[in-house]
Amino acid sequence: MDLCHISYISMDSCHISDNCLDSCHCSDISMDSCHISDVSMEMLRNIERFRAEEVSTWYNIRMEIFNIYDNLQKCGVCLLITDEITPRQINLLWNQVESALHSQLGTLKKEIGRLHLLDSIEKDAHHLEGRLNKLEHHLRGEGREHNDAKSTEGNQRPVLDGELKDIEDYIASLVNRLLTAGFSDGHPVFNRVQCIGRRTSHLRTVVDNNATLMPPPGPSENKVLRAAHCQQPSDRGKMVETSSALQHVQFCFQWINEKYTLLEGAKYGNNMDMVKQALDQHEKDHEEILNLKTEIDECVMYRKLSHERQKCLVSLQDFLHEAAGELVWIEEKQGLVCGLGQRLDKFSISDEEMYKTLVKDIASRKSQIKSVEDKGYAMIIDKHPAIETIMMCISNTESRWTWLQQLLNCLDKHIKDICAYHKFFHNVKSCKQWITQQTEIVNNCMKRENIPFKELQEMKIECQDLQNELDKCEQIVAFHSKTSHDIIPLKQQNREVTSPVKVYSLCVSEHPKISLELNEECILQNTNQEGLWMVTNSHGEMVTVPAICMVIPPPNQEAISFADRLISMLEQLKTLVKTYDRKLTENMVMLTIKFIKTWNLQK
Repeated sequence: MDLCHISYISMDSCHISDNCLDSCHCSDISMDSCHISDVSMEMLRNIERFRAEEVSTWYNIRMEIFNIYDNLQKCGVCLLITDEITPRQINLLWNQVESALHSQLGTLKKEIGRLHLLDSIEKDAHHLEGRLNKLEHHLRGEGREHNDAKSTEGNQRPVLDGELKDIEDYIASLVNRLLTAGFSDGHPVFNRVQCIGRRTSHLRTVVDNNATLMPPPGPSENKVLRAAHCQQPSDRGKMVETSSALQHVQFCFQWINEKYTLLEGAKYGNNMDMVKQALDQHEKDHEEILNLKTEIDECVMYRKLSHERQKCLVSLQDFLHEAAGELVWIEEKQGLVCGLGQRLDKFSISDEEMYKTLVKDIASRKSQIKSVEDKGYAMIIDKHPAIETIMMCISNTESRWTWLQQLLNCLDKHIKDICAYHKFFHNVKSCKQWITQQTEIVNNCMKRENIPFKELQEMKIECQDLQNELDKCEQIVAFHSKTSHDIIPLKQQNREVTSPVKVYSLCVSEHPKISLELNEECILQNTNQEGLWMVTNSHGEMVTVPAICMVIPPPNQEAISFADRLISMLEQLKTLVKTYDRKLTENMVMLTIKFIKTWNLQK
């Protein structure tokens, strides 16, 4: 298993997700009905299974190999690998895989949702056709009983009006659902709903004119009915009275029915004069029909324009809604980051856990934000009319995301400084405690008297060991003394400023007409606003920035003083140990002399 293998897996995964989407579109196009394709569902299950099993497994392998790679780098091992399989390139490929899977899975679910919608609408259309068949059968039966038409009309008219109104509202709802989902003229289900609308309009005309049901409208009337059927008002009478456009449409309906009845019943004549007269009249009627057709064609053109605008508005609304959701999320995380920045001097374990969770959340959100941006760029490529709005939204999202990343980097630098601060003081305090303990032990030993020679020998060995430990401690104290000059004055971070303090910027910060560069030296003026600092940049311009973006640089006088005291204590201990060692030597010599004096040389 190696980095090269993972890179090949990443590229193959991208091809798999692309092929899944192509197959999804093919299955949708090849459907003869609106029932959900088993192929699409199987592809969805395969992609989800692939993410749960394959992607998860390879993610663990990738992290394990990266850990091995990092350990080898720390050990100074030089790996001869090409640029194509470096960890950075592998991460880029891996991000492409995750982005592609997320995008294709969303597209596939959207397609399946569209198929669900078509299946539901087709069932509703079948139900409406059954209701229309019953109404047509009922009206044809009334036509055959022409003698009782008036009494029948009086009894049945309210029922017929209610039934037709219910069907018209239902058709308008179906058309709206289809348009919202992106279906338009030419789709089989849309055409079927339009056909039902034309039948309903024809029945409405028959009922309104108190006429006998005629054959369905011919091809010459289809365009007029198609242009108007999806705009049936819920309250027909009131809408017609208040809308000049609907009054014109109603007039067209009546005119078409009159012409239809006239042409169907027109005689051809049985001699030359009657035929000529009929031809002249028909030419006039035909010219009127052509003029109306031109007007209807314009209406159809305007309707298509309206549909396109509605589609663009829906897509723009969806995009802006998603982008707004991401901006709200980014704003929330910015607040959390700045909130942690205000507690740096009291940073606790719970704050550290919150920071780790925050880093994880932001890293996992990157693909979702990129998906929203890609959707906006796709709309731009498709030449969406609101390109300026989309570009502005994308730019705003990218700038907010970049700013969040910079704030997180600033927080990361602060936390590293805090860790160095606490580690330094922990180490120097431990060192001070050890020096104090050893000083006390040596002082106690020096106070003892009449120590046996054997015990003096043991104490001499211990003193030599202590001197060796002091040599090591001297190196540690020298390191702490050097490190003390790099420790930040943490306690000053959230204190009120009584005099101007030198600070440095941790990131690039853009403000109206003013910008701060990375590591730019500024002067802190005041910290009156919570979480905000007012600083003067290197050009003498005043600007207010989040406190987390600035840091008060070293030195920390407390750390330097502590290290200096440590050096002084160590020198005192070394002097004391030398005195102690000399005293032990003297005591051993005196005991030896005393012992020799006890010898009896004569014996």
